[in-house]
Amino acid sequence: MSDRDLEYAHPSDDLSRTTTATLTAGTQATGYEPVRLTNDDPSYPFKVDTTTFRLLWDFGTAVPVAFVALVHHNFMPGLTGVTFALGSTSATTDYTQTFTIRAYGEDRFPTNEHLDLRADGPPVYRYASLSVTTANTVPCAIGKVPILTTVRALDGALLLEPDDDESHPLVEHQTDLGVSTIFSFGTRRRWLRGDKVQQASDAAAIRAWNRATYGRGLPFVLIPHVFPDGDPSAEEAWICRWENDRLPRTYLNTMLLSRYRLQFEEVSRGLRPTPAAI
Repeated sequence: MSDRDLEYAHPSDDLSRTTTATLTAGTQATGYEPVRLTNDDPSYPFKVDTTTFRLLWDFGTAVPVAFVALVHHNFMPGLTGVTFALGSTSATTDYTQTFTIRAYGEDRFPTNEHLDLRADGPPVYRYASLSVTTANTVPCAIGKVPILTTVRALDGALLLEPDDDESHPLVEHQTDLGVSTIFSFGTRRRWLRGDKVQQASDAAAIRAWNRATYGRGLPFVLIPHVFPDGDPSAEEAWICRWENDRLPRTYLNTMLLSRYRLQFEEVSRGLRPTPAAI
């Protein structure tokens, strides 16, 4: 596959949706237990009352882990010691990778971080852990930790003038004289849209993808490899839903090719992470 392919996962590829982690180090924040990471809502986070912690997942049997992401975390930019590890037992660390925590956006939303483990096999182990061993500036919080057994790909990135869209919702009251009073919610919403022209096999894969999510019913991980301008160091994984509940397919060239209009909506991350590292 090309490093410019449109990559994604089915909901069933995400182990974090079906396996609840155990907090083995750190102090749990009441009401923000690790079970929150099994839901499909990054705005409903896991939190601790400490600046370090360790989460442990037991998958019950050895499974491949191809890709891991941190969605809507509150780690300070440049924080070291944010480590994902795999082991054959809960106490052993046979495989380790460290996340790089990049700068936040100008709107103080964190960048979703990820580790792509496919070049290492991917590794196959029963236990996984996420640790923060260097103190964060505030007690730690995470919205979602997708752990993917596989990453699927469609040949090529979005085609035919792809576009992204971003909104910062607010409430505005305007007088008859045009004087505005504005209250910003401090949140961000994003969309990604573009056409795909595919041969029969990939066209069928798009239809299977849409069926696996029950249309808009279930969110999924999307790795666009589109923005910004082909710079891999600036790319991030999204938790998305299909923007629409319908996915029309146009048959081209006597049915050898098909065109889909792909439209994705990022699952809202709610407000900026709290407590805030910046």
